[in-house]
Amino acid sequence: MKKRFLIFCFFSLSFLFAQTALDFYTRGQQYQEDAAWMKAIEAYQEALNVNPSYAAAWFALSESTYALGEYALALQYAESAERFIRNDPALLNLKGFIYIGLGEIKKASDLFLQVVKSYPNDIDARFGLAELELFSGKKTAAERYYKETLARQGENKKALLSLAILSYDMGNIRASKDFIQTALRYHSGESEVHYFASYLAVQDGDLALAEKHAKNALHLQPKNAKTIRLLSLIHYSQKKYNEATENLDRLLSLDKLDSFSWYLKAKIAEKQHNTEGALVFYQRCLEINPEDEIARAAMEICITKATPIEDTRRKGWAAYHLKKAQEATRLYLSETARYHYKRALKINPLDTDTRLLYAGLLLQDGRAESYLSQLEFIQNEGAKSLALSDLIESYASLLRSSLSQKWKTNPIYLDKTRYRLSLFYLDEGVHILHPDSLAIASQMIKETAEMQGLMQVSTEDSSVASYAEAFQKAREKGTDLFAILSFEETEREVLGELTLYNAKTGTKIQTISVYRTGNDRFTQTIQKLVSQLTKALPLRGRIIARSGYTALIDLGKTEGIEKNMELSIVEKGRLSLDSASLRLLTQENNILGSISIEEVGEEMAEGRVSYTGFFDKIGVGDEVFIALPLEDTEGKNLSSNQNTTPVLIDLLRSIR
Repeated sequence: MKKRFLIFCFFSLSFLFAQTALDFYTRGQQYQEDAAWMKAIEAYQEALNVNPSYAAAWFALSESTYALGEYALALQYAESAERFIRNDPALLNLKGFIYIGLGEIKKASDLFLQVVKSYPNDIDARFGLAELELFSGKKTAAERYYKETLARQGENKKALLSLAILSYDMGNIRASKDFIQTALRYHSGESEVHYFASYLAVQDGDLALAEKHAKNALHLQPKNAKTIRLLSLIHYSQKKYNEATENLDRLLSLDKLDSFSWYLKAKIAEKQHNTEGALVFYQRCLEINPEDEIARAAMEICITKATPIEDTRRKGWAAYHLKKAQEATRLYLSETARYHYKRALKINPLDTDTRLLYAGLLLQDGRAESYLSQLEFIQNEGAKSLALSDLIESYASLLRSSLSQKWKTNPIYLDKTRYRLSLFYLDEGVHILHPDSLAIASQMIKETAEMQGLMQVSTEDSSVASYAEAFQKAREKGTDLFAILSFEETEREVLGELTLYNAKTGTKIQTISVYRTGNDRFTQTIQKLVSQLTKALPLRGRIIARSGYTALIDLGKTEGIEKNMELSIVEKGRLSLDSASLRLLTQENNILGSISIEEVGEEMAEGRVSYTGFFDKIGVGDEVFIALPLEDTEGKNLSSNQNTTPVLIDLLRSIR
């Protein structure tokens, strides 16, 4: 009797544990349905704690981890599931999608093809092959796979939504609307279908329709954070700030650490001219997610535009960049360190300690003249100390034979602006992760370019409707060039693109495209766009002093000037850009002579001038340049290897 009772207890406990694992798994499935990935992961892990051999839980855990973009970990979980279920097409397809995320395209392709060979009608394998085509930039080939799927299953939700999004991206708006209407007809009870209908309506500029679909999606899934976020963005775009705030409070009730909500609250406060409120919200956002570069850039733009330069809080706001600069200095990353010191000084220009550290970096990089210039600037701004005076005296003595000392010219006050650029951006619809990111990126390009001193960049407070409007505004401003910025981001990637035009003729010159992933991707994208643009512009300088046959120009080692270089001298105001390239042109009779470089400093160079004709007309203010063959100055498209926009792939991956 006792033995029979023990056997009964054993089976009862086994049944209880099995049921408990199933309970956790069922709970995880519900969380997964609501796209609450972290809660789903926790539930599946609980199920596996009870039953480590639970194959379905391993599979679902891999799916949820994949949805968070943690591809390496998702692969581990998929391989754990494979110990219990082999050659399962769903698992093979999941591994294929994970391999795409890891960039292992060949492995992904092999798995999808293996599935299609064994199961010709497998839909997910065909979706995988479509994604591989997109990854290679072959949108038409991807479209074909989706249409083949639709031919097999005319009501397939994922195929219909994928074709709606892809058609819109390819510019076939009518087809996109047809596909989304078909999806709504067959799947009107699916929240996801209404969500994508809303998203596409936003991109099409129909905010009223977008709001209607978003509300329908929310009615079907009241706690879906993605849908609440989209509705808050729609209300923000409609300037319905109270409704947007209500949605954000709803998001925060689901997750108080949702940094997006605090970011958008800050943007709303800015729109309502509530600077103090905006700064509080930005800081809360950055406390939750310190590496949110776009939120940080938005806050810094707000600080520099709306707070007094003497505001004592600026020191604390600049501390992030100061720390980054010091870390980069320790790692001998001078360019990165210089960038962050300049950002810190942009936020808090009165900080003498930071400027001294920046000066020290210049000295460490072998730029003693620039170091002395910074010390003299600090002294001229009112800082007085015996130590500072002694330093200035010592380095002035050491550099007494330098060009800056010889000509009594402090390089820090040189105006090296050579080109004027108007920067515009088109209305690209709502940016899901960071609304107003185009305006932020535009301002950051302006500030980064002007840090280098070569360009004066003007930006707009809002988007332009078309290329024609951008061209007209650039001509009215009288700038040399104008550029149209395109920008998009996912959770892990950033793609920035500048298309450069001649502002007088409107002729397209070149396109610069930069793709970055990983840490600091936004900052690196901005820096690289500016760097590529700066390198593309032709060398151009001015005569800033003259004594007899010797002249001083405002170009030096920083600009790549070397001893024995020969530069042409042109009458002031007679040098212009070619209408179809980045070549500098002038009439032959405007060339006054040439200068042969004999000594080169960090920011200036000295040379012997020779004039053409009978009279010496060369004077201070005349321009110098290097005349290059046309083939060396023709615009070239400078792009990364990214063939397809990351947002498109991200959207298609999110369809379930």
